Amino acid sequence: VWGRRCELEELDGLVNSFGGVKGVKGPVWHGKSALLTAWRRGLQESGTHSVFCHYFDQNDDRLKSRSLFYRRLLEHLHMEAETQPPDRLEAVVEDVRVQWKLWLLAQSRRPLVLVIDGLDEAESCPEPFWDEIPAGVWIVLSCRTGEDGHLHPYAERWKEQAGQAWAEPLSVLPLSVPNLAAWLANLDTGLRRSLPSANELAAAVHSRIDGVPLAVRWFLEDLPQSLQKGDSSADV
Repeated sequence: VWGRRCELEELDGLVNSFGGVKGVKGPVWHGKSALLTAWRRGLQESGTHSVFCHYFDQNDDRLKSRSLFYRRLLEHLHMEAETQPPDRLEAVVEDVRVQWKLWLLAQSRRPLVLVIDGLDEAESCPEPFWDEIPAGVWIVLSCRTGEDGHLHPYAERWKEQAGQAWAEPLSVLPLSVPNLAAWLANLDTGLRRSLPSANELAAAVHSRIDGVPLAVRWFLEDLPQSLQKGDSSADV
């Protein structure tokens, strides 16, 4: 994920600390999901932790369901505790709480990271499911913020439950001009010949779309075809 080295390093630091709940917050289009996806993949490739990931999507009836979230989390906890799940999972928060306690007692349990993306897009607030968060366990959740920068009410509910286990949220901000330049410097060599220097282009992009990552991605997707039609990068 271009331009997010500091954010990735902050998330990496979690796995060497005690444990708790960490929010990843920011306005829409700022790259929270892309950041968590890149971090989660790296953690899974390292093989050091058990990683559970769930993405809520308000535009998909299945993916906005909190029952699906409970069911998938139950299955993961059963797998990690090496217990046999029932033939029919009820997928309610009470069952998750029971299995969480059984997982805590499992002798074979590994360090655990739960990545929950788009908490604010759930059809209704998924209830926090833990009574305690032991060492080696991190719950990392992303949630968009409003214009005032405040957490979504769902995230506030989880923060309240976490208490002292709540860590300072990671704010995902627009990309800076140097970070944009590092991203743009990796464009195709043939394409770069038709453009200003990476630093000049980054400054121009930042002045027009404020370094919002999704808008930058759209710009880069439109750029090759637009240049072929004779448009300038400024026109794009």
